[in-house]
Amino acid sequence: MTEFGDRISPEEKNQIMDKISQTRKAMESNNVEEIRAAISELSKASHKLAEEMYKKTGAGAAAGAQAGPTGDGGAAGGQQQAKDENVVDAEFEETDKK
Repeated sequence: MTEFGDRISPEEKNQIMDKISQTRKAMESNNVEEIRAAISELSKASHKLAEEMYKKTGAGAAAGAQAGPTGDGGAAGGQQQAKDENVVDAEFEETDKK
């Protein structure tokens, strides 16, 4: 809420905060059905916030994908090197012992 709360309307933010409070109260009651219902309502109320979070992380991932493996020789660069080497995995048996 602190990082993405400003990206949703104040009404949506208040609704999520209310559902958080209701969920905390339900947890104190130790009533399993009440807790499940509160969690479900909180989940539904928080979808808009999750959507905004996804938008931000999705944009960052797309920018990283455009950079490609030409950066600092990360995992993609390492995979390419291993592919180019002529490596044979084999077992051998020593037959001539002196």
